[in-house]
Amino acid sequence: MKSIREVYGDKIVLDDEKSSVFYTFPTLEQLKEASEEDFKAIGLGYRAKYLKSTVELLISKGGVSYLEDLKGKEEARESLL
Repeated sequence: MKSIREVYGDKIVLDDEKSSVFYTFPTLEQLKEASEEDFKAIGLGYRAKYLKSTVELLISKGGVSYLEDLKGKEEARESLL
């Protein structure tokens, strides 16, 4: 079974002696087109609906810029909950 990083993240290949392959954690933009069923298909189970709704909510609030604005603010935790 592939991980969320392998399916939606960017592949990074380091050309060293072992040719290491890594995947970045996907961005909101990379996740926004995925459906709840897509998430279930990669093994997220009951978490799939929560991930889908969280991605949609964060995008509707401004995405990465919304999250950046929360940095260091006392109300950050409450805003995210």
